[in-house]
Order: sequence, then C-alpha cells, then structure tokens
Amino acid sequence: MYIKSNERLNQLLDKNSFLHFFSLIYNNKVLTIMNANYKQISQLEQMRMIESGKKERYCINQLGSHLSMSYKYNYEFHHTSSTLPICYDALLYVRCKLTGNILNMYLVEVKVRDVDIKYDELIFEKAKLKNLQKERDQFYKKQMSQFKPNILYIQFCSEGTYMYFIDDIIEEGLLPKVTTMEMNKVTVATKQEKVKKLVYLLPKNIAFKSKYKFTIKEYENSLIMNIASDIQEIKKINKIQSLF
Repeated sequence: MYIKSNERLNQLLDKNSFLHFFSLIYNNKVLTIMNANYKQISQLEQMRMIESGKKERYCINQLGSHLSMSYKYNYEFHHTSSTLPICYDALLYVRCKLTGNILNMYLVEVKVRDVDIKYDELIFEKAKLKNLQKERDQFYKKQMSQFKPNILYIQFCSEGTYMYFIDDIIEEGLLPKVTTMEMNKVTVATKQEKVKKLVYLLPKNIAFKSKYKFTIKEYENSLIMNIASDIQEIKKINKIQSLF
C-alpha cells in the first residue's frame, strides 16, 4: 500500500499501520557518517555536509508543522544524534491529537534538492535501504519501542515534497528493479570522487506528495532571523551582566 493523496494518508494512519514519523534526531549529518572515509574528507567538504544537515533539519521541522496543521494527527520529528553512527536522519512519531498516544513510528531518510528535479524518478540507494532495514530490526530487538518502525524516505524538491513509504511499496510489489549509476562516493561531500552504486529509481507517482515546498530563499530568510534573534539574546545577557 502506498500513498498518493491526502485521503490515502489518513487511511494509512487510521488503519493502525505504523506512521512512525521521524523525530529527526539529527544535529549534524557529518558525524552520522562515522567511518574511515570521514577522516579523509576535506574541511570544505565537511562544511558542505554540515550545511546539508542544517537544511535537512529545517525541512523536516517545516514538514512536521505543515502535516500537523493539515491532518488530525501530530507529527513529531526527532533529529538523530550527531555523535553516534546512526544510519537514519530522524525518527517520526505519529500521535493522536486527542490522547497523545503514539499510533505509528518511522525511521526516516531525508534528501534536499536545491533545484527542481526534472526527472520522473528519484534516486534511493540499495545500500541505504539495507542499512535502514538492519537498523530497524536492531531497534525493535532492543525493545526501544513497542512498535516495529517502518521506513520513510523523503525528498524535498522545489516542486513539492515526495514521501515514500518504503514498506508499503515493497508489500505492493512496486519497488523498481535495481540499476547501476555512477555517483559521488559520499553524497553531499565528494564532488570529484565517483563510484558505481546500486540504486532504485523511484517513480514520483508511488509517493505521497506533500504541498510543502522547499525554497532556498525561505531557508536563507530563516537563517537571517535566527542570527538576529541570537544577537538580541546576546545584547540582553550583556545588559544584565553590566548591572553587576
């Protein structure tokens, strides 16, 4: 079962399936890649990865607010830790607005596209799916939740937000065959070093499309507002200190 409309989203939630919407436990995605390759990444590339992580956290927060206002459930995103080798970007908890009870839970993988995607398919790496499935099994075995989380893959594009409920897609036999593509070794870091990867080209029509649209201008404005807020807070602290 997959989601193509607002009505379909409500059906999935109502049937007690598992909308474990990702409470994006994120901080900086840089340290999520805790492997030997990380030590070889240049400072510039590390900065690029940090910026990518900030952008993803911003999008997740905006999407959570948009969904919570649009539907009868609350969508809580918890960012993943920046100090632990966690392969997903967030946990999503779907709660009943009346009782606060958790109805569903998801491990979430996120990608943000700065420019409009002109293709009919969006890329999802096979290795990423395997890692998410393994992490999900470990998550459940350790009894970290009464739910066995589902997997949610989200791509933020300027035309809208595409939400792929991977378990439903697999159950319906809609997961495309694997294909090989030449890609960056580390997605947002190494622009020069290319490797061949196994990927799924996911059609957009098997995703639930949210009306939330990411734009660079909106994101940059939010950064400016945050900086202005921080400056005001510093001024208040300095003013208080000057009294003593």
